[in-house]
Amino acid sequence: MRDDDVVLSLFSVFLLTAFFSIGGGSALIPEFHRQIVDIHGFMDGPVFAKTVALAQVAPGPNMMLVSLIGWQVAGLPGLLACTVAIVVPPS
Repeated sequence: MRDDDVVLSLFSVFLLTAFFSIGGGSALIPEFHRQIVDIHGFMDGPVFAKTVALAQVAPGPNMMLVSLIGWQVAGLPGLLACTVAIVVPPS
């Protein structure tokens, strides 16, 4: 898969999730896992779990997880795409 396709896929996953987000960031973790690990295979389960743990222990909002997933999968373009996709719709 091309880098542009990966970033676009990440953007669409988090954009759609943002429209159905009820209950805050922690409530969305199972859906993020389903999309990122099970459906798209962008990362495996242990890497996803470590990313969630890092986001939980770091200071800042819980939605930092989305940015970290984007960074892990596609670097800076992935981080920006995921962060914009999850933040803009509720705004």
